[in-house]
Amino acid sequence: MFSENISAEMQEILELELHRYKREIGHMTKEEWNLLVDWVHSGHSPYMNGDGIFDDDGWPLDYINTLRFWDAQKESSDSISEEQKKAAEIIEYDGFIFQEGFIESLDIQLK
Repeated sequence: MFSENISAEMQEILELELHRYKREIGHMTKEEWNLLVDWVHSGHSPYMNGDGIFDDDGWPLDYINTLRFWDAQKESSDSISEEQKKAAEIIEYDGFIFQEGFIESLDIQLK
């Protein structure tokens, strides 16, 4: 079900995009499909992501490929040993790997 604040016209457009996207993307897991449907029903295009991730050509990465990108990043960071992290001055925050000083350079306060 679409969110209440999504107009009927937008719902129709998003449904068309969802089914066209499903044909274009090919295989996806049931979990990916369920996440995609939730994303679209909340008013977003399947061709966009909420993380500001872009492909090599500068276009926004679509929703499923963004999920897959983050999964690959997580797997990659899980495979780095603690010794390798220390040797490269790498720190881990919220499951992701960063070069020492990177987070501080963003001038944000971590929770």
